[in-house]
Amino acid sequence: MPIIKFHPAANDELDDLLDSENNLEKLAGEQILVLLDLVQSNSLIRDRLLEHNRQLWVRQNGHTHAVDIKVIRQLESIANDGKYLTDAVRRLRDLSNKPVDRYRLFFAPAGDNYGKQTITILGIFHRDVAYTPETLEELKRRYEEEEK
Repeated sequence: MPIIKFHPAANDELDDLLDSENNLEKLAGEQILVLLDLVQSNSLIRDRLLEHNRQLWVRQNGHTHAVDIKVIRQLESIANDGKYLTDAVRRLRDLSNKPVDRYRLFFAPAGDNYGKQTITILGIFHRDVAYTPETLEELKRRYEEEEK
């Protein structure tokens, strides 16, 4: 099972969704937790975390999820490992369920940490702002903070 860490700002973003008065935001936060549970418990997803572009379908508790893992090309230059882009910032999303499909969860996988892969959740942004220059700069800043 991978170790999932949260950047403090990403943790706050998830808490804001979970604590929201807006039922759709609260549901999206709960779906993100399910998505992260899939990352931890599903070997198919774990095997694909380091791939550049991949969508896969998985079933959990009778529900089918289409999980999309994608390298964020605008940020690949900050990866520690230029050859394999193992640390490149990536996006993970559940494509098949609303309202979580309105959000983008950005993470950076790292190599083995004593035999376990580490995944740092860098941010959770609404799709309307997920790829703006400001958001990408914020993700870069968070990524660089995590490296220290």
